[in-house]
Amino acid sequence: MPSTQKVLSKLEQIETEMRHIGLWQENPLQAEQYNFQAAFAGDTMSFPQWLQFIFIPNVKRAAE
Repeated sequence: MPSTQKVLSKLEQIETEMRHIGLWQENPLQAEQYNFQAAFAGDTMSFPQWLQFIFIPNVKRAAE
């Protein structure tokens, strides 16, 4: 099982790369975008948005 520090480091690398390639969104999502029904919130947000606003924060919380 990976260490907490390793997980947090990988998440930081993902965020850094997303920023580098222009996929990091500076503005927050609209509230209704969190009311998704499809897998990976495909019905209300793009995959990079899902990574930024759902996956990364949830994994950070779980790791901490």
